Amino acid sequence: MAGSIVAGGAALAIAAGCLLLVARRKTSQAQQKVQADQEALATTDGSAAGSTQESGARPKSHRSNRIDDLVVNSKMVADALLAVGETVPGIAPVCATAKVILDGVAGLHRKASDVRTAGERVAKTLQVLEILADNADKVRDGDDAKELVSCRMSELHDLMRLMQEQIESFKDRGWLRRKWGFVNYASKLTDLDAAVVECLDDLRFAYQLMNDRRVTSLLVVQKYDLEDAMVAEVRRVMREQSLDEESAALTLAEDDEANAAVANSARVAKEELAAELREHLSLVAEGMSDLRGKVGVVGAKVSECVSDLQYEMARIREGLKKKSQRERAREHKMSVLEKHEICLDSIEPRPFATGSIGRLHRGTYARKTLAVKVIPLSGLSSARRTKLRGEFTNELAIMLSLRSPFVVQVATKPLTTHVVG
Repeated sequence: MAGSIVAGGAALAIAAGCLLLVARRKTSQAQQKVQADQEALATTDGSAAGSTQESGARPKSHRSNRIDDLVVNSKMVADALLAVGETVPGIAPVCATAKVILDGVAGLHRKASDVRTAGERVAKTLQVLEILADNADKVRDGDDAKELVSCRMSELHDLMRLMQEQIESFKDRGWLRRKWGFVNYASKLTDLDAAVVECLDDLRFAYQLMNDRRVTSLLVVQKYDLEDAMVAEVRRVMREQSLDEESAALTLAEDDEANAAVANSARVAKEELAAELREHLSLVAEGMSDLRGKVGVVGAKVSECVSDLQYEMARIREGLKKKSQRERAREHKMSVLEKHEICLDSIEPRPFATGSIGRLHRGTYARKTLAVKVIPLSGLSSARRTKLRGEFTNELAIMLSLRSPFVVQVATKPLTTHVVG
């Protein structure tokens, strides 16, 4: 029984070793193909840059095929590294992100040379990782080296994610003009390329591969033609127009000639440039349409506010009008009160009847006997006095409007010191 277990364990170990050997062979073959594609691509790009328009069709198509081959072979390297497992700590997420970037490069490399250059950086990164995986037993002793490897691999994954975002930005409408906005940011492809090289260089130190010529050849910072051309244009405008970096970038983003110049430096196809310029006009038109819509909404709100204001003004005018009517009515009553004010000939001091707020006295006026209503005001508040006077004037106005032999005339001022209120 024990012998069977030992034999089974040995068989498992042999199988694992064979799997590792097969994966490394596939990785090595894929790596050789990637190196060949990179060399062919560099040669093609060099010849395409100096070729005439008449003879440029073939190098362009040839370069496209080479990029496609580079993507396919690099993805094979990534798959082989994923199959081997965590020979390098944190290698799996880096390889997975690298494959996503390569898929983006496959679909966007015709946009600009910077996309192809980014694809080459990813391919070279996978080659370095393949070399590190083959030399896993050479990691320096001690926890510091292992911690360095783990930290740098995590950093490398973050850089790959940022590079993925940059590649995907070429999908956006108006990507060429938007690229001017990345000139003064550290997340542009040029800076990411340098950061990836620095990160891989630290890993090379941890794996004691400082003298490995293969790794050295892969750790050369690359040039990104579009970004380099944009940086040069921004510096020129800053110098000539005394602008800051951000203002210069915004100015150039709206300049068709500047966009055409940098596009030519990055070998952007003429049809792609024309499409980008048309896209800009389309975006401007959409922006104007959106602006008109917003202006219309604001105008409607302003009209509504004006209508509300007019309504309030009309209401205030009506209130003032009613107030004026009341004032005129009050003035009329007071004038009537003054007009019909008389002095009694006599008034008896003792009332012959008493009410809740007044007393009735007999009096004489023009040899006629009258009933005089006397309302004492002493001891009343000012508001109460005003109210009583108002009620008295109302009664007087009603009596005057209903003047007849059956209406008793009321005197406002008795002959004595009593006040008829």
